Amino acid sequence: MDLNTFNNSILCNIFLVFIFNFIRCNAGVIPSGNLGLDEKSDSKRESMHTDESSLPCWQREDYKVMGVCERCEYYETNVFQYCKVTGYKLLLKCKESNINTYKSCEASGWPIEKHFWAFEGTMIGLGIVSCSVVYFRRQMLDAETRRRVRLQIENSL
Repeated sequence: MDLNTFNNSILCNIFLVFIFNFIRCNAGVIPSGNLGLDEKSDSKRESMHTDESSLPCWQREDYKVMGVCERCEYYETNVFQYCKVTGYKLLLKCKESNINTYKSCEASGWPIEKHFWAFEGTMIGLGIVSCSVVYFRRQMLDAETRRRVRLQIENSL
């Protein structure tokens, strides 16, 4: 196996990893789109409750999003209801009552994208390592074959 074949096998492995991940992403395995911030999901939840006094302020009045959707701490997942649902929280400020509160939200795109690129990097690294092992193993086998042929030629003379 020469260097050109080795380079071609690396490129082939990298290409296959990217094709696999492209198909996986477009098949909907990695969720995207709705981050739990749309008004439709809030209005559906509002219609499920009848007593408005027991609702959180963000369900009975307008609110402003004060932060980004972030992962809850470990202790929060056991204590607060909004963290038990998805494991993520979003800081809100209710406009009329002027109360800062949290609500549950879906994970934003960055943690998912970070895991995707970590997987990509791992697969590329694994492809390079496996190609290197195959290349050097092939070199050892070729050297052994050349040694045996040389010995056979020497013994026949």
